[in-house]
Amino acid sequence: MWKVDITKSVILDQALKMSSIQDLEGITIGSIAAELKMSKSRLFGKFLSKEFLQIEVLRSGFELF
Repeated sequence: MWKVDITKSVILDQALKMSSIQDLEGITIGSIAAELKMSKSRLFGKFLSKEFLQIEVLRSGFELF
């Protein structure tokens, strides 16, 4: 079975959805990874830290609105 590579945009979409329910500090690499059914290390590899992930979520939200 092939594993689908989840792109940054898919991760950011999920993080935006989650941040609309809870605040930005409430979303974690672990919680997003669990929602997307991927490992934390794979998600961490795309953003390198929770802070970089949060910055990208803010940028995505800004572009959306």
